[in-house]
Amino acid sequence: MSHVTASLRCNNRCVYCAQRGLDELAAPAVRPHEATVFAGGEPTLDPALPEQAAAARAVGDAPIVVQTNGRRLAYAQYTRQLLAAGVTHFDIALAGPTAAVHEYHTAAEGSYAQTVRGIQTAVREGAIVAVTTVLTRSNFRHLPALAELCRTLGVGVWHLVAARGVGAAGAASQRVVPALGMVGEFVADATIRAERGGVRTVLTGVPLCVAGAAPSAQRREDAAFGAACDGCVARDVCGGVHTEDLSAHDAALRPLRTRPVTAPLAPTWLGGTGWIG
Repeated sequence: MSHVTASLRCNNRCVYCAQRGLDELAAPAVRPHEATVFAGGEPTLDPALPEQAAAARAVGDAPIVVQTNGRRLAYAQYTRQLLAAGVTHFDIALAGPTAAVHEYHTAAEGSYAQTVRGIQTAVREGAIVAVTTVLTRSNFRHLPALAELCRTLGVGVWHLVAARGVGAAGAASQRVVPALGMVGEFVADATIRAERGGVRTVLTGVPLCVAGAAPSAQRREDAAFGAACDGCVARDVCGGVHTEDLSAHDAALRPLRTRPVTAPLAPTWLGGTGWIG
């Protein structure tokens, strides 16, 4: 998979942002037959994005993904422009089921309405749409309601990723990074609601012993495991916790004695009806 970072500029100021404070990143070459992911920052702020997507499409027929806050997708003409250039998937960040919750995290007034309209527009225009929610101390109680919203909006995949103590979240970890021992029942409820509503769920940084209910898949992203994990029957299919946060979460980890029914670990997770890998 090719990751292209056009710019780290963004029109949100998310409290959990792992990119804030980093230097601009060079964009690697797009490789044939591999999915291309345009990320940031906020890639839709780059006026060259449609041209870059078209160039990626010219290389091959692999999926082209835009990871975005979705605000510019509220403008149907722009969304159609990206789709015409070859974009196939949108991965849209949504922090809460209401403006109050979402905009507490984004620090951008009006961002909730734009993001929701962006999701609706992308779905209506035929894109495969996933939503990513960064799990924080301030939104974990709202996850069940957010699961219902994802279902209503026609989202194909919902990715729940625990906030990690880097970037903006690292500077305010006591306020942002959740104690995993507190979030389990809310993650389980939300996962069940989403799956029953036809929304596939993926977890990153939330181990199965905490989740309490099996998602469709998990991702291992700089994952770590505690001493308790050595005796867990689900050790080989669990996504673990973020490496930098292991010491904070170690006490919440416990070995499972019954293997949960869950899909294998997914190297990537986007797709309305299937995985991209």
